[in-house]
This record gives sequence, structure tokens and C-alpha cells, in this order.
Amino acid sequence: MSEQERNIWTIACYTGPRHGELCALAWEDVDLVRDELRVARNLAKEGFRVPKTKSGERVITLLQPAIDALKRQREVSYLRMPDNVTVQTREKNKTRVAGCSCLA
Repeated sequence: MSEQERNIWTIACYTGPRHGELCALAWEDVDLVRDELRVARNLAKEGFRVPKTKSGERVITLLQPAIDALKRQREVSYLRMPDNVTVQTREKNKTRVAGCSCLA
């Protein structure tokens, strides 16, 4: 297992996001000053979407193993240029564009 795979698995285990939420995480969602991770998107078959319900948008307090994994991962992927992704909102046929710097 690579260091990057180990980091992502550690983040997944210590933060508990759904599969699509984990795939949609970006550095813009990470706050290592406050030790928080914001869940704002989900990656589904149709593309990026906001969580189905407002309560699905949440902030997760990071535990130390996740913080350590994010710091290691930052050395690998933090300086990547953000990609603009189209995110489907809860309103039918409404989208927004978000800049995302992928964690992995």
C-alpha cells in the first residue's frame, strides 16, 4: 500500500464520510488550524452534487490520526492547481462551479 493510500484510508476511518463524500474531498474543505473537515460535496454517477439533505452538509472535528494523515498527504498533493467542477445543487437543473484541489 502506498503512503497516499494509507493516508486516505486513515482519513476515511477517522472521519467517517460516505464513499462519494470521501471521493469529493478537496483541500478547500480542510481546516488544519481548527482541525475540521467540511463535507460540502458528494461524487455520484451523475457527477458532483451537494448532499441530499441540508444536514448532510456538515463539519467533522478531526481526530489526531486524521490530522497526521492530512499533514502527510499535504506534502504529496497540496500544491496542485484547483480544478473547476460543476456541482448539482438541490434545486432542479441548478448548478454551481466550485474550485477543488483534490486530496489524492
